[in-house]
Amino acid sequence: MARIRIVVLGALAACLFLVPVSAASASPETQMVRKVNAFRAKNGLPRVHLARNLMNSSERYAWKQMHSNYFGHQGRIAASSKYRRLGEILEWHSGLRPSVRTAFYDWLHSSGHRAIIMDRRFRYAGAGAASGRFQGRNSTIWVMHFGGR
Repeated sequence: MARIRIVVLGALAACLFLVPVSAASASPETQMVRKVNAFRAKNGLPRVHLARNLMNSSERYAWKQMHSNYFGHQGRIAASSKYRRLGEILEWHSGLRPSVRTAFYDWLHSSGHRAIIMDRRFRYAGAGAASGRFQGRNSTIWVMHFGGR
């Protein structure tokens, strides 16, 4: 009987690893990459793969902008040595909550940002958000880095 319980418990534990993480429990940054992939799929484009180095570079750049009171594109993306093609999109909005919906909406309504999201040569991406006081207001800065090989 004890052996059967161990087998059943082992099977239940294995099933827990197979359950996909819901969008609601994922970080805003991961939700953003999922949103980009859903949009790309709707438009017949391949999905981008979440790349840890692009995630790290976008997170670092979002925080760097927040803490230096600077908003603009940087000259070099930190993960650039692994990719031949790079893209960067930024968004700044009011409030301390990183709103995936607001940032994505703004990006889609800007031809330059939309072009980067829809560029089929980008196959990897990472997103980062930083919230805090920026230029005297509660704000959130989003950065998304894309890479292609």
